[in-house]
Amino acid sequence: MQDTTVSETGNRRDSGMYGGIISESAVEGMMKRPLVTGRRIGPERLGTTLCIADALREEAGLQVRDYGGVGGLKTLNIRSLGTEYTAVFVDGIQIDNAQNMQVDLGRFSADGLSSVEIYNGHRSLCLQPAREYASAGSVYLNSSVPVFRDGRKVNFTGRVKAGSSGTVSPSLNMDFRIGKASYVSMNAEFLTSNGRYRYHATKFISMPDGNVAGYDTTMTRRGGDITSGRAVLKAGGHGEHSAWDASAYYYESDRGLPGPVVRSAASLPGEGDRQEDRDIFIQGSYRYSSPGRMRPEWMFKGRFVRNRSRYFTDPVRNPQAMPMDVTYRQTSGYISASGKIEPSGWCSVNIAADAQYSALEGNPEHFARPVRFSFWGAAASDLHWDKIRLSASVVYSIAADKYDNTGAGAFSRENRTRNDLSPALMFRITPAGEDRGPAIEGFARKVFRMPSFNDLYYTTIGNAALRPETAAQYDLGLIWPMRFGRTGIEPRADIYCYRVRDKIVALPTSSQFRWTMFNIGRANTLGSDISMTLTNDALCGINTSLTAKYTWQKSVDRTDPGNSSYGGQIPYIPLHSGSITASAGYLGWRVALCPVFTGERWSSSANFTDYHLDRWTTFDATVSKELFPGHKSFRKSAGHEKDTLAAHNRLKLSIALRNLTGSRYQVVQGYPMPGFNVLFAAEYSF
Repeated sequence: MQDTTVSETGNRRDSGMYGGIISESAVEGMMKRPLVTGRRIGPERLGTTLCIADALREEAGLQVRDYGGVGGLKTLNIRSLGTEYTAVFVDGIQIDNAQNMQVDLGRFSADGLSSVEIYNGHRSLCLQPAREYASAGSVYLNSSVPVFRDGRKVNFTGRVKAGSSGTVSPSLNMDFRIGKASYVSMNAEFLTSNGRYRYHATKFISMPDGNVAGYDTTMTRRGGDITSGRAVLKAGGHGEHSAWDASAYYYESDRGLPGPVVRSAASLPGEGDRQEDRDIFIQGSYRYSSPGRMRPEWMFKGRFVRNRSRYFTDPVRNPQAMPMDVTYRQTSGYISASGKIEPSGWCSVNIAADAQYSALEGNPEHFARPVRFSFWGAAASDLHWDKIRLSASVVYSIAADKYDNTGAGAFSRENRTRNDLSPALMFRITPAGEDRGPAIEGFARKVFRMPSFNDLYYTTIGNAALRPETAAQYDLGLIWPMRFGRTGIEPRADIYCYRVRDKIVALPTSSQFRWTMFNIGRANTLGSDISMTLTNDALCGINTSLTAKYTWQKSVDRTDPGNSSYGGQIPYIPLHSGSITASAGYLGWRVALCPVFTGERWSSSANFTDYHLDRWTTFDATVSKELFPGHKSFRKSAGHEKDTLAAHNRLKLSIALRNLTGSRYQVVQGYPMPGFNVLFAAEYSF
């Protein structure tokens, strides 16, 4: 997979790393392959999902933390480091959540995206912001960029998705061409779901008299409804040596937060917990490439965010719930400037500086109202010869916090400044030359994460003296793409070792409602990701693909040898997991089948029976058909794609059948996942 791959589907194409239309002269010298290869999820898979979290489930080395249903929280964990280490970027600018450093992937729709890219470390390009060098794991959401054919000035795409749990989601996208090299796009989406689904619940306990008491029944999950709306306004364009883009994003939702299933069958989890969200951000970027000596390039990015979250209980739905109504507002501003020069044909140097302001306000009593000023400075050098590429970088990060010295639950009464220096070395060796034969690649790097506002300043919990977590990452991989006529084979294998120090953990005090935060944790991960992809183009008019992925991860707690959790597998990380994806396409039809396997896990590092979670396997299937009203069907030949792309009118129908066998499983203990469910989708563009 190459970051610069451009794939056209319908009226839109992959924006790659630029997020804007780029002319041929501007592309020259700007489009560089990332040093370490990432993984790309294309529009075929994204088109059959409601959110991007669903499309990431089958990727090797990833764990999607899912609390069930359409409206459930969905976070991503890459190679056991934790969701706080995973950086999510929208068009090359990182999403910021200083409150808890977790990005809810359920808030981001797959509509309007051309691809999703995943990197186990940071994405190493010749020119990028300093903050990207500081990422332990990266997910890039690349927006589509419109393509106007045959002199057209307007593109239109309408979608409707509907399925189980009363789910309905219509969306609309319109693109307008402005002049010769600019565009404006508008996208809007609405989602509603009652969130109800049936699940199987079993609980038995042994009584002192020798009898067994409990229940084995089927219940309905309630309180997980959601209603949300999203609107995006985007513009972009290019000059002879420049490219720019800007976008405005608005998201609002009202959802239920059902609790874990830990009570008896007669006492279901309360339906009264609610959450309201409103996210607004504007962002933009500008890039200039000079054809002069040393080929200098400059890139500037900026982002302003205003988020509001309200958590409250609804006494009408659950009169027994503890009264609560708290609201948090986060404001942040981010700017970045980076530059690159090429002193010689085999060497380039990148200097970048980023700055960010984050503030969190809340209405809980004695809330600290923290403010954080962050700075990242990076210097990197890329060396590239015929068969070897090297990249060395160092990032200096510093964050200064200020907060109200009130009765907030922070041990230290002093404002704190935390800093760190993080070096990295990446390499890629291609003995037979680039794009031919095997490629050996890997990296060694140090990263750290700042404690979140919740860790530091949350009322009755925070510890303002916390040190940042640090992690050492080591990775070695082999990729060997081969081609035999129309058949392609690409095996890939990675082995890696991660070590986390000063892990932030929470310990209870005299009350279950009062916790203390300390830096005492250590965790070591040794793992391997193995995948094999087999493709065949136009075999008797049928295009086929088969991909098998397997992950082995031994991720253990190394905090305290005297503790019962020492040496135990850390929570929710399976030792074995994997997936198989098989697909076939013929005359506009496409069929895909994907079983996903997750081995046994524990909800605590103390791997006792009470915390054990059974292994599970789900089977998903999708069927889609593309139609082109007013145009004759494309030919039964390898060149039929030309007819497909030439069609102005395009209708695509699809159905996704998930968990075909009705597997009973939980990703998070106490949060049962839906059984068999269906999603229908129809998309029309002209």
